Amino acid sequence: MDIFQAVACIPSYFRDELMAVVLLGAKKNSKRFAKEELDFFVALAQDVAMAIRNAQLFRDLESELEKKYRLFIHTIVSLAAAIEAKDRYTRGHTERVTSLSLEIAKKIGEKDKKAYDHKFLEHLNIAGLLHDIGKIGIPEFILNKNGSLTAEEQKKMEEHPLVGSAILQSIDELEDAILGVKYHHEKFDGSGYPEGLKGRQIPFIAAIISVADAFDAMTTDRPYRKGLSRDEAVEEIGHASGRQFDPRVAAAFTELYKEGKV
Repeated sequence: MDIFQAVACIPSYFRDELMAVVLLGAKKNSKRFAKEELDFFVALAQDVAMAIRNAQLFRDLESELEKKYRLFIHTIVSLAAAIEAKDRYTRGHTERVTSLSLEIAKKIGEKDKKAYDHKFLEHLNIAGLLHDIGKIGIPEFILNKNGSLTAEEQKKMEEHPLVGSAILQSIDELEDAILGVKYHHEKFDGSGYPEGLKGRQIPFIAAIISVADAFDAMTTDRPYRKGLSRDEAVEEIGHASGRQFDPRVAAAFTELYKEGKV
């Protein structure tokens, strides 16, 4: 103990595991430590051991939760890939919609710190990745049709938000994200589906995905029509603000475009 200039050494154990060692230097008055003083440091050493063990357990728990969360996200990404494997005309759509949705939300958050809480972006990320998961239940001949859909086929296609929410509803942790999956085709004027929600009845998470989804759909080429230019699509979204889209979201999207971030 000479190297530490210690006059007493008190081991700190948790059960049979040595967690630390408490080293005591010489007292200023050069007197020896009394038994009562050493007893105090022994008790303190046990508290130190408990604190270290608790910190280790907390660290291990955080690590385990992080692993499970990464697995969860990887599973969601795999589900998104499964959706796009069915619909050959929307490859990359999910990733683009998710990325744009997050950018829109962050832009809104810059001006309104109370627009959403700290967990919102996490829920939005998941909802963006899964917003079209209900298309798993739509026949491929409808998803990949080389032409406009019939009224019956369109009705079937419009079932995908409800199918998606039904697939996910048993997962309690996705309760907020499911709102984006279920309602991203609602319109601000109440003419959307599946429930015809209007204005602020539409969950904010769904209102954001709606704009990102529409922009990507408008700028994507399909066999039966060529996609709009980015300028044209932005103009369309501006015109539909207050009718199809939440004005807050449309304005944030337009601002992002003007900043060259879209």
